[in-house]
Amino acid sequence: FKGEKRDHWLASQTAVASLSALVLLNIGGALGTLGWHGPFLMYASALLMMAGVVFFTWEVGPGDKPHETANEAGASAPFPWMRMAGICAVTIFASVMFYAVQIETGVGLHEHGVVDPRTLGWMTSVASLGVPVGTLVCRYADRLPTAALLLLEFAILGGGFIGMSHAPGVNGFLAAAAVNQVGAGMI
Repeated sequence: FKGEKRDHWLASQTAVASLSALVLLNIGGALGTLGWHGPFLMYASALLMMAGVVFFTWEVGPGDKPHETANEAGASAPFPWMRMAGICAVTIFASVMFYAVQIETGVGLHEHGVVDPRTLGWMTSVASLGVPVGTLVCRYADRLPTAALLLLEFAILGGGFIGMSHAPGVNGFLAAAAVNQVGAGMI
């Protein structure tokens, strides 16, 4: 896919992954009642993904022609090392910010007195609802220049982190985590 069609596909993939997290975080919380090793049973879900790859993907046949090869598209242009280094740095930083909430929400909620693994999983999934919301918001905000859009996205992420660190209770913590996840969905 190229252009707008590619952007739509990537946004759809992000939304589906985020919605899947709602289910998987709750299952992980329930598995947590089996002990510390219980949530690791979630890795068995990779078998379902493997089945999906086997049955729903295919190789391009010898008669199929790609639209354009990499050599044809950029044969005369040098590889943009500096631009790619910047893109990689932003991507890594954004990934850390995204997963920090996914991984550490349980710790933050525990500090507010929530200790039941099922409740932790459910509350983490509620906060992660912000990701698909952010994906939808970004469809309208993508008219902004890239630098302004990144500034907005990281400001929302940062605002969520600040809110979580100053939340007086569970509800405030979850609201701030959801705001953070809106920024994550936009990114």
